[in-house]
Amino acid sequence: MHFRLSDDSPLSKGRNVFDTSYLFDFRDWGIVNTYDTGDAKNVSGNLNITADFFPMIFINHMFKEATLRLFGGDTNYDKWSRHYRLSNTKNIHLYPFVHIDKSVILESPNPPPGNITALYPDGTRDDIPGIIPDYNKLLSMK
Repeated sequence: MHFRLSDDSPLSKGRNVFDTSYLFDFRDWGIVNTYDTGDAKNVSGNLNITADFFPMIFINHMFKEATLRLFGGDTNYDKWSRHYRLSNTKNIHLYPFVHIDKSVILESPNPPPGNITALYPDGTRDDIPGIIPDYNKLLSMK
């Protein structure tokens, strides 16, 4: 399942908008980390998911582009994985909450090399080694 901010959203203007995905594996096909969803969590029975998402804008100076996606945590950690291997599941309920006014802006070094700078909704800045901001910090600002 994929969702994203609409192309006519003010945040989307001038940016390439990417999907945020959930993967539900009903047949144990052994799908691995497809769509950047993380490793599969085994679930039996009905599934109720609540999740907080923050608009994440990435300004890439090298490629002269800006992208937008909804960030819901680093899916490399099981805690934030959005990949489910299901058994005996009849109902899936997803309750996403998008903190539309709490964007995090990532900016590549200009000029390279260097770390990416994350600008958080509270105005604080952090140098981060990759392209994943501090989700716990974002959650503390909701």
